[in-house]
Amino acid sequence: MSWRKILAQGATILALGLLDALGIWAFSSLLLRGEYWMAAGLAVALGLINWIYFSKRTYPLKYLFPGLFFLVLFVLYPIGYNIYIAFTNYGTGHILSKKQAITQIESRLYLPPDAETFGYVAFQEEGGTEFAFLFYPKEGPVLFARAGRLIPVAPGDPGFLDQDGDGIVDGVEGYRRLGLPEVVQNLSTFQAMEFPYGERILRMTSLQGFAAFEHRYRYDPENDVMVDLLSGTVYRPVEGFFTSQDGKTLLPGFTIVVGWRNFFALVTNPQISGPFFQVFAWTFAYAFFSVLLTFALGLFLAYHLNNPYLRFRRAYRMLLIVPYAIPAFISVLMWRGFFNTEVGVFNQILYSLFEVKIPWLQDPFWAKVALLLNNLWLGFP
Repeated sequence: MSWRKILAQGATILALGLLDALGIWAFSSLLLRGEYWMAAGLAVALGLINWIYFSKRTYPLKYLFPGLFFLVLFVLYPIGYNIYIAFTNYGTGHILSKKQAITQIESRLYLPPDAETFGYVAFQEEGGTEFAFLFYPKEGPVLFARAGRLIPVAPGDPGFLDQDGDGIVDGVEGYRRLGLPEVVQNLSTFQAMEFPYGERILRMTSLQGFAAFEHRYRYDPENDVMVDLLSGTVYRPVEGFFTSQDGKTLLPGFTIVVGWRNFFALVTNPQISGPFFQVFAWTFAYAFFSVLLTFALGLFLAYHLNNPYLRFRRAYRMLLIVPYAIPAFISVLMWRGFFNTEVGVFNQILYSLFEVKIPWLQDPFWAKVALLLNNLWLGFP
């Protein structure tokens, strides 16, 4: 075996090894998140890739697979996903899955009137960026909070200091105490911090203290309902929303399959069918007039520029490359200036000849005409 084949096989094995390592890491992450279908799809794809590149019987697929892979990824998958979306209620308020919506709703907290409150002292790690707190309840031991955890401070613990000798822990070894200006400076960071405290959550309520918040909602998987722990109201899943008996809904909603309802709404709902068919008609009109105008102007110029008696015809032909040679971002700025209602070139010419000014970019009809003219300039060469 030549050294070139050895290098090629070594590079293949190395590339597949890196791909498999990354795939196994992604597979494990998907399993831990409960994304079993995606994990199964990833496992099948990795197995297929290894089979293609290690089996002698699949030699032709080694060259076909990259193209087929990107065809599926960038063409077939988007088409299939759009077809699936068409049969769901996906849209504003229904972007999340049901599991994600449940997580969002259950994360909401409320502050009970008799909530337990805590004084606090804030600290920052010496030479680091980590923050920590000492919480002082009205009753019970002082609590040390760091990295989302609460630890009761045992009396006499050498890691905690009584700096002023009053018998109350007010310092932490390895951390420096923050003054009020530094607390204000990091206020947004502190307000976003949460610390589990039994079944409650400690969050900052003011510059003076924290309080024990409680979860507002709890999901009951057996009955498939969301329960409001404050009022006792039960919310059942109805049309992609958790809905109470009196019609109140909880946001966000979640995506569900609605069958052919979206397609029926295109015909039966005037609020949807009107705008849809206007856009649908304009799409075909734009395609038709773009092809017609660019072909007509292009054919007209081609006929005349092919005249052997036309002087400088080669120079004229070279100028036709200008629409393609100018970068797109410059073209956008240039044509935007052309269509300016007050100082644009088109309106200056029209006003000097006919004393009229066209609202190119303000009126819907003339905006469509402007699009056709812009596309004519891009397409006639």
